[in-house]
Amino acid sequence: ILGGQTQENLIAGARITENELKKNPNDFNLWKETKVGKRWSSPWGEGRPGWHTECVVMANSFLGNKIDIHGGGVDLKFPHHDNEIAQSKVAYGHHLANYWMHNGRIDMQEEKMSKSLGNIIWAHELVEQIGYGSYRLMMLNVPYRQPLNYKEGLEKQSAIDYDKIKRAYVSLYRKLQLDYQKIDYQVELKSPELLKLNQEFIDALSDDFNTANAITMIFKLVKTINNLNRKQKVDVFTIKESLTLLSNFLWVLGIDFPVNPLTAEELELVKRWNQARQDKDFALADSLREEVYRRGIII
Repeated sequence: ILGGQTQENLIAGARITENELKKNPNDFNLWKETKVGKRWSSPWGEGRPGWHTECVVMANSFLGNKIDIHGGGVDLKFPHHDNEIAQSKVAYGHHLANYWMHNGRIDMQEEKMSKSLGNIIWAHELVEQIGYGSYRLMMLNVPYRQPLNYKEGLEKQSAIDYDKIKRAYVSLYRKLQLDYQKIDYQVELKSPELLKLNQEFIDALSDDFNTANAITMIFKLVKTINNLNRKQKVDVFTIKESLTLLSNFLWVLGIDFPVNPLTAEELELVKRWNQARQDKDFALADSLREEVYRRGIII
């Protein structure tokens, strides 16, 4: 049983108001009589299937036989998913799903987020505020089984973290183009340090999809990349190797930083800026830097 509940531990009326029409208080409805909304005729009067029954029938009708993965919030484990299993075993002779994955709920300041409490922040509002990538990073920074405690400042920190990763990625991409005039970077990993980091990333996701630990590996790689970016000259394969690994990590987590190669004009502008800095012509360097930033070029 998914919920881990036993008949001895159940208390009638603890979750919903006890229904005196039931022969046993632990029974769940297969059919609900109703005169409103969508309904069908049946030997028991007009009505519709119970919630648990609906899901079992729809899964079988649209997905066919036993499904591979069934997801849902941790609050659905009992009684909904337990009841789905019971009905599926009786109706179709199987457990409904091979794997059950239950995500933790979102809390607001240590309190459950719900419509009834009025403490809701809509996902689309957060996406508009901090962007899709930052929102995704915020959600992945907590293992999916654990609750996410949303509080003021969490979205801002996520946006900062996202920007750190983006800048490391884009700056290394630019270094590859500026120093070596190359933008191809899918190579086989050979560095022992990066191979170790890659294995730690795989191990984290293999451990019940621990995305929080996987993100820790990303920031370890970001630190390595920032050190590379501070060096004047770096072996081209080292750049490609680091960029390949970071690109692979981000792809697995569904985070993407589309970067367009610099145009010939932009490339010349950045080279002039770098030369002015090397020549210690600070007035010219400041002027060119403003132009680089104005064009939205991340270096």
